[in-house]
Amino acid sequence: MSESEPNSIFVGNLGEKEVHDVPMSVICRPIPSVLDQEKVENFQNAIQNGAEMTPLEVLWVEDPPGSNYYFSLGGCHRGGAYTRVK
Repeated sequence: MSESEPNSIFVGNLGEKEVHDVPMSVICRPIPSVLDQEKVENFQNAIQNGAEMTPLEVLWVEDPPGSNYYFSLGGCHRGGAYTRVK
């Protein structure tokens, strides 16, 4: 794996995994975020200036079958920045 490829603490090299677009409005955070507003603003500015950020890692749960629940356990500052930009 090269250093230029995005990494994830959960799934390793993201180049080997599928990435899907999921609306921020459906992503639940089971643990409330405590955000460093300066960090969120820095990410927001970077996104607005065209920087590519590592995708948020989201756990997709279908229980009961046919239901769709999306949980994010990390990436709260990037998520906060994406929410402000969109």
